[in-house]
Amino acid sequence: MRKLFLDIETLPADGDKIPLIKQFWEDSRAKNGGTVKKGDNDFETFFRNTSFQGEFGRILCIGYAIDDQPTDCLVGDEKEIL
Repeated sequence: MRKLFLDIETLPADGDKIPLIKQFWEDSRAKNGGTVKKGDNDFETFFRNTSFQGEFGRILCIGYAIDDQPTDCLVGDEKEIL
């Protein structure tokens, strides 16, 4: 049986989306009595965590290895990588 190993590195949202994300953060805090999910009570943490969200996060690279072969990395435009 062959084994495939993957590691996907992501980045937070583009800087031009900061005003929109800030509004989401403020709305979340208003709806939840001044807090958002655990660990996201400051905007910087909330923004960094957009790297894990499909709506905002971006793929930087995908590293992979098959069985015991050397690792390789796909980099470039996200659409091209996928």
